[in-house]
Amino acid sequence: MGVLDFRQRVGGDEIEWITPKRTLSGIDEVEHDLIWGSPPEHLDVEFDVGEWVDLGQGRAGVRVHQVYRVKNTGDFAHERDLQIEIAIHDGKIGRYEIRSVG
Repeated sequence: MGVLDFRQRVGGDEIEWITPKRTLSGIDEVEHDLIWGSPPEHLDVEFDVGEWVDLGQGRAGVRVHQVYRVKNTGDFAHERDLQIEIAIHDGKIGRYEIRSVG
């Protein structure tokens, strides 16, 4: 997805991206600083994404299970469960929140 596609899908400067480690506000901050959320170079990550659920009032949520493995060996490193929630305003994502659960 290119920068223009991303800007068209989110709420522009009013977007808020919330994670357990930090909050990004505004499209420029999200585009510039989101890379810090990538896994360490020595790990691969596998995702098991559940079904999206309508939470009402323009919000939707999904559970994600992540398994981290060592790149060279495939050995298990750790796993975690996440809850992702988005808020949609005028057909665009205005808020993205991710938190650890379980």
